[in-house]
Amino acid sequence: MEKIAKFFECLIPVTCCNLKCEYCYVHQQQRQLGMMPTFKYSPKQIAAAFDKERMGGACYISICGSGETLLVKEVVDIVAELVKAGHYVNITNNGTVMRELERLISSVDSFLRDRVLLSFSLHYLELKKLGLLSVFAANVKKVHEAGFSIYVKLNLFNGGGTFGDIWPRAPQFRMSVMLENPKCRYLVFPQTICYADEYTMCRDAAFFGQYNCTICARDEVSYELFRKYFSNDILLLPDMAFCIDMKR
Repeated sequence: MEKIAKFFECLIPVTCCNLKCEYCYVHQQQRQLGMMPTFKYSPKQIAAAFDKERMGGACYISICGSGETLLVKEVVDIVAELVKAGHYVNITNNGTVMRELERLISSVDSFLRDRVLLSFSLHYLELKKLGLLSVFAANVKKVHEAGFSIYVKLNLFNGGGTFGDIWPRAPQFRMSVMLENPKCRYLVFPQTICYADEYTMCRDAAFFGQYNCTICARDEVSYELFRKYFSNDILLLPDMAFCIDMKR
């Protein structure tokens, strides 16, 4: 792999998703409006803007959607043009949009596929509920065998607004993992805490206090509540999701 001159993080403002993970901020805030982005420029024009000489060398470009990245049909074409221009591209996706994954295989020449990294987010609970775990596994295997780089992400202690008693499945899952693996070190990604029942909050605080677990709060109100009730290490770490302008 050649030296990377620049890194670009690109957010696709799509609010469509074929999953409804209860910890997802798009789902929680009812932002799944079925909105698809409109691109002002064609894939070839976008690649031309990333001219390798203009960029000072090869770039690493990470593409992720607010909803599911690969529901946006232009993404595959943009990726194909960017790798032809000499860059490296990451596509964050949920591993279930088989049609676009197959189109990616046919659109990117075999000798360029090692320039594409597919970051597969394994949303285990939702995929299990929908019976899509085998589909996910088959898609990961297919693109890997086609010569693409892959990265499977299983984020057991995700961020979002699931720390409390409003969305019970996610915290129950976290606690079951900790019960089965008591000697591990845990990090809870940036969370908003919300309990309707103070007794439940005190009970959960006592539970987490038994483990080597650092909890990140994504807002100051949650930070102060965590510090008041939980004996764990608490960090204030803002969530990038709060910076997304969904109207753009």
